[in-house]
Amino acid sequence: MVWALAFGSVLSCAGRDDGSVGAEEGAIERTAETERPGPPHAADRDEATEQLDRDAANDDLDLIAAARGWTREQAELYQAKSEAMDEIVHWLSMERAEVYIGGALGPEPEDAPRVYIEGPADAELLARVAEAPVEIQVVDQQPYGPAELDERQSLLNSSLIELGFDNFATSYDIQREGRLQTEVTRKDGAPQTVDEIRAALPASIRSDVDIEIWDEPVVIDE
Repeated sequence: MVWALAFGSVLSCAGRDDGSVGAEEGAIERTAETERPGPPHAADRDEATEQLDRDAANDDLDLIAAARGWTREQAELYQAKSEAMDEIVHWLSMERAEVYIGGALGPEPEDAPRVYIEGPADAELLARVAEAPVEIQVVDQQPYGPAELDERQSLLNSSLIELGFDNFATSYDIQREGRLQTEVTRKDGAPQTVDEIRAALPASIRSDVDIEIWDEPVVIDE
């Protein structure tokens, strides 16, 4: 599981920009001007609803464990780490948006979750993460912040368009220090090999991008 920009944003082009910008989830608070007494047995229904929620959560954990070949205890551990990360990611997104890049859980339940930070992590950030109920690793000293990552991706997008490509997808992977990635559909008149594409890219990103070329469309216009 990844949060925020852990694998970067993806821009797809099929004769047009077809990328999307993720929106942060927020809580909606409902208020009422007056309180009305609940109907008879409302408490019983609330208890029944809570039990249904617990049963559903248990079923979900059983499904996760079965699908991944884990024990029930491993699925519970993974869920606990996911919930702890939700809180840390929310705080980082609000309080350290300029340096917070993203976060990720490890592939195995025992792996420590990670948050990625541009430059050195400050004392308050480290203290906040240390308060989490599970171990969370702070991977700081990352070379690019959110704005720079987007700028590098935009440069790659515009470069591919200038080279004649009109069907491609781009992204960046902060778990590899923001390395760029692109898949392009072969196009007459455009460079035909990975080496040709790389050589035509701007020097600032040329050596820091993974390129795949496909004969079929990478992006299908719906």
